[in-house]
Amino acid sequence: MRDGRRSAAVRACVCCNLPQPSRLDQFDVTAANCEECKNHNGDTPQKRLARAETHERILRERLEACRASEAAAQASLRRAEQEIQQQKGRVAAALGSRGSLAAELVAAVERSGHHRCEVQTLVLAPRVRDWAKLFQQRESTDDW
Repeated sequence: MRDGRRSAAVRACVCCNLPQPSRLDQFDVTAANCEECKNHNGDTPQKRLARAETHERILRERLEACRASEAAAQASLRRAEQEIQQQKGRVAAALGSRGSLAAELVAAVERSGHHRCEVQTLVLAPRVRDWAKLFQQRESTDDW
């Protein structure tokens, strides 16, 4: 303010670039926009750039979070695959052990002659004999 009067200088609005008389806001600060443009001042190049930069930052943060989530999922998948391999090994060992036992039982029954008790009847059951044969076949190829 000069001598208690408001300045009436003409300037260009930063939004529409039309000559506008300077208007002072309630705090006696010259506004950058004219009265017509004050409601849509988000269309200025500076505001548009600021919004674009903000959006870029938000997208970069989300992309980083997505990549971190993907990395965590990949690590979880690798751990699960390792666990599967360990479990397969344990199952193969258990099957091998049971096959070995079946083969030993069948061999013992065959060595015992013509004596037939309930245990021998169970051991001579087709599923036990098949299990023993499978074990012997796989043992010879080391395919457990």
